[in-house]
Amino acid sequence: MVFVGGVFKVYAWKDRNSPPKILLEYRMAPARLGDAITVVGDPNTSAKLIASGHGTKNIYIWNIVNGTIPNTQPTIVPFDVVTNVNFARIQQVSDPATPYLISGPTAGIILLDSTFQISLQIPPAFFPSWPMSAQTFSFLGKRYLTYVHVKSNPAENARYVLDITDGNTIREALQSLSQAVFADRLVYQSSLGDVSNGNASVGAGLSNDAFGNVLCMSYAAGNGFILQRFGETTSGFDAPIFKKQSVLFPNPTDGEWIIKHPGNVEAIHLLDLQGRVVQSWLGQSQEIRCSVNDVLPGIYLVQVISQGKMEFHKLMITDSR
Repeated sequence: MVFVGGVFKVYAWKDRNSPPKILLEYRMAPARLGDAITVVGDPNTSAKLIASGHGTKNIYIWNIVNGTIPNTQPTIVPFDVVTNVNFARIQQVSDPATPYLISGPTAGIILLDSTFQISLQIPPAFFPSWPMSAQTFSFLGKRYLTYVHVKSNPAENARYVLDITDGNTIREALQSLSQAVFADRLVYQSSLGDVSNGNASVGAGLSNDAFGNVLCMSYAAGNGFILQRFGETTSGFDAPIFKKQSVLFPNPTDGEWIIKHPGNVEAIHLLDLQGRVVQSWLGQSQEIRCSVNDVLPGIYLVQVISQGKMEFHKLMITDSR
């Protein structure tokens, strides 16, 4: 975090064993920056770094291209409908026409188009608390809005989940929500504690695991973290009664690895720990050789499909450079 006139810096690490490098050095910051930042997209290819300006109506946006920020001067977008964007965060939603969602104490929830112009606002008065880190997700054919909040004192912290299935788009869904009664759409809430945490020191994250479950991380400063899973699907690969038919080697690997199976392997999918497919290989063979030269080091799941059955292996990819 930096105060007015200071240098706003952002650091990046190639992996956990590498020293940090300065990704951004923004001098003479016009506002206090760093209370709330969001990265939307994949920094290795194309992403946006977004920071809200304390005591202002402005958000500051930098483009990240192939792991670098080519221009230190941000795009500044003002929001006249809010009194202060401090603590506001922007998340991406699955709607190409309105791909961004901003939420914060005086913003309520605002849906933005691709140029960050306002498409729809649900005012803060609609919510019984400050909506923070608002995000949307789908599960079992329904659409939901979730956020964490603090009260104005702030000695109450919680996560809320609202049903926003109505409508064909996120915009239609939020329009329907704004015309409903909050309590009628509330499907779940969980307390994060009652320790006062400094007005808005809360956050949330959403991801999917390899089996379609939704993982929700929430935190409130002074109270700690909660990780919840929506869904009960598991692979069984850690169960003692489950015996894998396939063999994966070498593991760890920094390049090629091999799957051997007594039957024909139809497909192999390399998944990150959020359940996203990184690479895939298709074939009809008892042995498939795979290369991960272009994959970042880390822990991955390998999904092996043979005769309609799935097996999972954990694979560690190391850095060969």
